[in-house]
Amino acid sequence: MVQCGEEEPEDVIPAEICYPKRFHKRGALAMGRCTDDKELKSAQRQFYIAWGKQTTDKMLQRDDSLMRAWSYGRCAMDSTLQEYYLTQPGIPYLDGSYTVFGEVVKGIEVIDRIQQQATDAHDHPLKEVTIRQAVLTDRPSTSDYWWQT
Repeated sequence: MVQCGEEEPEDVIPAEICYPKRFHKRGALAMGRCTDDKELKSAQRQFYIAWGKQTTDKMLQRDDSLMRAWSYGRCAMDSTLQEYYLTQPGIPYLDGSYTVFGEVVKGIEVIDRIQQQATDAHDHPLKEVTIRQAVLTDRPSTSDYWWQT
């Protein structure tokens, strides 16, 4: 994933998790977290863009277990999304425990270039990366699942 922003533990807002309608497919835009609590509060000053990779049946079993643990038992892997993650890249184990609120609809190649930057031992880029422009658009969903729109 490509994560941006500052970590301020006291600067949190309630989570708005809409799983399985919104999930961690490649390009999903989500709120970061600076606390690990059962309320799954979102950090106001952090966001990330999901990258991930295509998964296998064995990896999906592990991801489902992680998803159940990280969502404190609130979510389990949706069968329709299991099929999706077997053919498309994403980060399934984050589903159900982070607020996904948008997606990259143009310029995913820029995220790919950011993703390929050299990083240090803490996964921070060796060279500063700046997002110079981002445009918000309204794109109503005609389906329960984003990937079908």
